Amino acid sequence: MKKLLILVIILSTLLIMEGSAQTNKAGKVGIGYTGSLSAQTNVLGMTFFLSNDFTVEPQIGFRSIDIEDNSATAWKLGLGLVYRVRDFVVTPYLGVRFQDNIVSGGDESYSDIILSFVFGGEYFVSEWFSVGAEMKLNYIQTDEDFSPTYDISDATIFGTEQVLNIRVYLN
Repeated sequence: MKKLLILVIILSTLLIMEGSAQTNKAGKVGIGYTGSLSAQTNVLGMTFFLSNDFTVEPQIGFRSIDIEDNSATAWKLGLGLVYRVRDFVVTPYLGVRFQDNIVSGGDESYSDIILSFVFGGEYFVSEWFSVGAEMKLNYIQTDEDFSPTYDISDATIFGTEQVLNIRVYLN
Protein backbone atom coordinates (compact mmCIF):
# COMPACT_ATOMS: atom_id res chain seq x y z
CA MET A 1 0.00 0.00 0.00
CA LYS A 2 2.90 2.35 0.77
CA LYS A 3 4.39 1.74 -2.68
CA LEU A 4 1.07 2.59 -4.35
CA LEU A 5 0.77 5.81 -2.35
CA ILE A 6 4.34 6.81 -3.25
CA LEU A 7 3.65 6.08 -6.93
CA VAL A 8 0.48 8.22 -6.85
CA ILE A 9 2.35 11.11 -5.21
CA ILE A 10 5.19 10.95 -7.75
CA LEU A 11 2.81 10.79 -10.72
CA SER A 12 0.71 13.66 -9.35
CA THR A 13 3.81 15.82 -8.90
CA LEU A 14 5.00 15.12 -12.43
CA LEU A 15 1.56 15.80 -13.91
CA ILE A 16 1.41 19.24 -12.30
CA MET A 17 4.61 20.32 -14.04
CA GLU A 18 3.81 21.83 -17.47
CA GLY A 19 5.95 21.34 -20.53
CA SER A 20 7.03 18.59 -22.86
CA ALA A 21 10.05 17.74 -24.94
CA GLN A 22 7.78 17.65 -27.97
CA THR A 23 4.77 19.84 -28.79
CA ASN A 24 3.28 18.77 -32.14
CA LYS A 25 3.07 14.99 -32.35
CA ALA A 26 0.51 14.60 -35.16
CA GLY A 27 1.95 12.28 -37.81
CA LYS A 28 4.68 10.88 -35.55
CA VAL A 29 5.48 7.19 -35.90
CA GLY A 30 7.29 5.25 -33.20
CA ILE A 31 8.64 1.75 -32.75
CA GLY A 32 8.91 0.34 -29.30
CA TYR A 33 9.39 -2.48 -26.85
CA THR A 34 7.04 -3.26 -23.98
CA GLY A 35 8.10 -5.53 -21.16
CA SER A 36 5.51 -6.88 -18.76
CA LEU A 37 6.52 -6.95 -15.12
CA SER A 38 3.92 -9.56 -14.25
CA ALA A 39 3.20 -11.73 -17.32
CA GLN A 40 6.69 -12.41 -18.76
CA THR A 41 5.60 -11.32 -22.22
CA ASN A 42 7.71 -9.35 -24.67
CA VAL A 43 5.81 -7.06 -27.03
CA LEU A 44 7.01 -5.11 -30.05
CA GLY A 45 4.75 -2.36 -31.26
CA MET A 46 4.28 0.78 -33.26
CA THR A 47 2.70 4.06 -32.26
CA PHE A 48 0.90 6.20 -34.83
CA PHE A 49 -0.12 9.68 -33.64
CA LEU A 50 -3.36 10.52 -35.45
CA SER A 51 -3.33 13.89 -33.65
CA ASN A 52 -1.71 15.29 -30.51
CA ASP A 53 -4.36 13.49 -28.47
CA PHE A 54 -5.02 10.12 -30.16
CA THR A 55 -2.76 7.20 -31.06
CA VAL A 56 -3.30 3.82 -32.68
CA GLU A 57 -0.88 1.15 -31.47
CA PRO A 58 -0.63 -2.25 -33.21
CA GLN A 59 1.43 -4.81 -31.28
CA ILE A 60 2.88 -8.30 -31.62
CA GLY A 61 4.18 -10.24 -28.65
CA PHE A 62 5.72 -13.62 -28.06
CA ARG A 63 6.46 -16.02 -25.24
CA SER A 64 7.66 -19.61 -24.99
CA ILE A 65 5.56 -21.86 -22.75
CA ASP A 66 5.42 -25.55 -21.85
CA ILE A 67 2.39 -27.75 -22.56
CA GLU A 68 3.00 -30.92 -20.60
CA ASP A 69 6.39 -32.08 -21.97
CA ASN A 70 6.26 -30.05 -25.18
CA SER A 71 7.31 -26.51 -25.89
CA ALA A 72 4.91 -24.06 -27.54
CA THR A 73 4.92 -20.44 -28.62
CA ALA A 74 2.29 -17.96 -27.48
CA TRP A 75 1.77 -15.03 -29.86
CA LYS A 76 -0.11 -11.90 -28.87
CA LEU A 77 -1.55 -9.87 -31.72
CA GLY A 78 -3.07 -6.64 -30.53
CA LEU A 79 -4.35 -3.18 -31.25
CA GLY A 80 -4.57 -0.26 -28.86
CA LEU A 81 -6.52 2.99 -29.04
CA VAL A 82 -5.12 5.61 -26.68
CA TYR A 83 -6.23 9.11 -25.68
CA ARG A 84 -3.40 11.37 -24.47
CA VAL A 85 -4.90 13.52 -21.72
CA ARG A 86 -2.56 16.50 -21.93
CA ASP A 87 1.04 17.49 -22.64
CA PHE A 88 2.97 17.69 -19.40
CA VAL A 89 6.50 16.61 -18.58
CA VAL A 90 4.90 13.18 -18.34
CA THR A 91 1.98 12.78 -20.76
CA PRO A 92 -0.76 10.74 -19.06
CA TYR A 93 -3.02 8.59 -21.21
CA LEU A 94 -6.11 6.39 -21.05
CA GLY A 95 -7.19 3.77 -23.52
CA VAL A 96 -8.15 0.26 -24.48
CA ARG A 97 -6.13 -2.59 -25.91
CA PHE A 98 -7.48 -5.69 -27.62
CA GLN A 99 -5.26 -8.78 -27.91
CA ASP A 100 -5.65 -12.28 -29.26
CA ASN A 101 -3.30 -14.65 -27.43
CA ILE A 102 -2.66 -17.53 -29.86
CA VAL A 103 -0.80 -20.60 -28.57
CA SER A 104 0.37 -23.23 -31.03
CA GLY A 105 2.36 -26.33 -30.25
CA GLY A 106 2.32 -29.65 -32.02
CA ASP A 107 -1.05 -30.27 -33.66
CA GLU A 108 -3.01 -28.11 -31.22
CA SER A 109 -3.84 -24.40 -31.31
CA TYR A 110 -5.57 -22.32 -28.64
CA SER A 111 -6.80 -18.72 -28.53
CA ASP A 112 -7.51 -16.40 -25.60
CA ILE A 113 -9.14 -12.99 -26.03
CA ILE A 114 -7.85 -10.14 -23.84
CA LEU A 115 -9.51 -6.73 -23.47
CA SER A 116 -7.48 -4.25 -21.40
CA PHE A 117 -8.37 -0.86 -20.03
CA VAL A 118 -5.13 1.08 -19.62
CA PHE A 119 -3.79 4.06 -17.70
CA GLY A 120 -0.22 5.15 -18.22
CA GLY A 121 2.28 7.89 -18.72
CA GLU A 122 4.97 8.62 -21.31
CA TYR A 123 8.01 10.83 -20.76
CA PHE A 124 9.68 12.25 -23.86
CA VAL A 125 13.39 12.34 -23.09
CA SER A 126 13.94 13.98 -26.49
CA GLU A 127 12.05 14.51 -29.75
CA TRP A 128 12.77 10.94 -30.80
CA PHE A 129 12.92 8.89 -27.58
CA SER A 130 10.43 8.19 -24.78
CA VAL A 131 10.02 5.93 -21.76
CA GLY A 132 6.76 5.08 -20.06
CA ALA A 133 4.82 2.90 -17.69
CA GLU A 134 1.34 1.50 -17.94
CA MET A 135 -1.18 -0.22 -15.69
CA LYS A 136 -3.69 -2.57 -17.34
CA LEU A 137 -6.96 -3.92 -16.04
CA ASN A 138 -7.42 -7.10 -18.08
CA TYR A 139 -10.60 -8.96 -18.96
CA ILE A 140 -9.59 -12.37 -20.35
CA GLN A 141 -11.81 -14.97 -21.99
CA THR A 142 -9.84 -18.21 -22.29
CA ASP A 143 -10.18 -20.84 -25.01
CA GLU A 144 -13.18 -23.10 -24.46
CA ASP A 145 -11.06 -26.26 -24.81
CA PHE A 146 -7.94 -25.27 -22.86
CA SER A 147 -5.64 -22.30 -22.29
CA PRO A 148 -2.00 -23.32 -21.78
CA THR A 149 -1.14 -19.71 -20.91
CA TYR A 150 -3.54 -19.63 -17.95
CA ASP A 151 -3.75 -23.43 -17.38
CA ILE A 152 -7.56 -23.45 -17.43
CA SER A 153 -10.37 -23.97 -19.92
CA ASP A 154 -13.38 -21.80 -20.76
CA ALA A 155 -12.90 -19.22 -18.02
CA THR A 156 -13.33 -15.51 -17.52
CA ILE A 157 -10.40 -13.90 -15.71
CA PHE A 158 -9.97 -10.38 -14.36
CA GLY A 159 -6.48 -9.23 -13.47
CA THR A 160 -3.94 -6.46 -13.59
CA GLU A 161 -0.68 -6.13 -15.47
CA GLN A 162 2.13 -3.60 -15.20
CA VAL A 163 4.33 -2.80 -18.19
CA LEU A 164 7.30 -0.57 -19.04
CA ASN A 165 7.63 0.98 -22.50
CA ILE A 166 10.59 2.24 -24.51
CA ARG A 167 9.91 3.95 -27.85
CA VAL A 168 12.01 5.46 -30.62
CA TYR A 169 10.23 7.90 -32.94
CA LEU A 170 11.20 7.95 -36.60
CA ASN A 171 9.97 11.41 -37.59
